[in-house]
Amino acid sequence: MSEAQLAALRALASVPLSAGEIGCFLSHRKVWQMVAGSRDEWAFVAEDDNIFPSTPPASSARRIGFGV
Repeated sequence: MSEAQLAALRALASVPLSAGEIGCFLSHRKVWQMVAGSRDEWAFVAEDDNIFPSTPPASSARRIGFGV
């Protein structure tokens, strides 16, 4: 992303943003758009550094239809 593009995005924010924060926002926005534009009944989005237990909690498994 060019400095001009970063500057244009920074001008829209109410607080100072780093290039990394802008990149994070843009990747989140892309996922929001993908979910909103899909025909899926639901979606699950997680951060890339999320750690999941090897066995999901029973309440989560029931909610999303996984066998427990």
